Amino acid sequence: MPNELELLQKIAENTGSNSALCTAIVAGGSAVAGALTSAYISYLGIKLTTKTEQKKLHASLVTSERLRWLQDLRIKVADFYTKIEMQLSHLERPVPSGGEKKLQEKLDSLSIKAALQCNHILLALNKNKEDQKKLHSALNDTLVFTRDCFSRKRSSPMQIDRELFSTLKQEAFDALEEIGQSVWEKVKYLE
Repeated sequence: MPNELELLQKIAENTGSNSALCTAIVAGGSAVAGALTSAYISYLGIKLTTKTEQKKLHASLVTSERLRWLQDLRIKVADFYTKIEMQLSHLERPVPSGGEKKLQEKLDSLSIKAALQCNHILLALNKNKEDQKKLHSALNDTLVFTRDCFSRKRSSPMQIDRELFSTLKQEAFDALEEIGQSVWEKVKYLE
């Protein structure tokens, strides 16, 4: 068994020749090149994954915001028509003697709330989109109808054209349904 000194001497002899040195340089260079290539491929993989994840995140945010907007719009439109129904209902009732002022205050309060609700809805709509333009028009027509009813108000119960009101309300709900279908198509295809 060779001792340590003999081993060191053999190592010195083997590394003293140029071919051994070239072999060591090639082996080392290959190891470095392999490490660099592996690192570059990992970098490209991470970059691609990051872009994909960003696209997924963007699509998820857009989808949830569209659905939130649609749900908020539905709630506001339903609330608006509830307030209008209440106003019309008050106009159809007989007014007790001396109750005109109280009725007027109630109607004014409901009118303010309905107008505010309608304005919130109108601000959320894009009139350049046909379905949203239809809803915008239906809401405005409903306000005109309601104003007309108030202009004919008397102390005795009024006869409200419920058929016309139902038509206006249905136009709004139909437009809202179109908006919902449009939003759902965009969500379905993550546009």
